Order: sequence, then structure tokens, then C-alpha cells
Amino acid sequence: MHSAQHYRQRAAQVRRLRESVLDPALLKQLETVANEYDQIADHIDKSPATSRSADPPALPRAPSPNPR
Repeated sequence: MHSAQHYRQRAAQVRRLRESVLDPALLKQLETVANEYDQIADHIDKSPATSRSADPPALPRAPSPNPR
């Protein structure tokens, strides 16, 4: 299992990616993904060391492109 720091770094990467996006719907989806990474990190931080072997929450998925 990855550390809380790993998920916070992923959240930061997604937030940096938002800087190059103009589509409002995609911006919102990316912020949701970043927030979910932060929530996973918070969950890891709050878990006692003995329960860290338990399954973590599901990872966020990248938004799927909209068919045109």
C-alpha cells in the first residue's frame, strides 16, 4: 500500500494538470479526483498502523472522454 504522502503528491499533480485545462466540466472532474486523493491520504493518516494492511478506499479514475 502506498503512503499518505504518495496520494498527496498525486493530488498535487492533478491540481497542476488543471492549470492547462480550459474545459469547465473537466476542471471540476480533476478537482474531484484531487480531492479524492486527499481523502485517501487522510484515511491512511487516521488509520492505526495495525490496520494499514486493510484494503484502502478505491482509487479515483481518470475522467473518460465524452464521445462526440
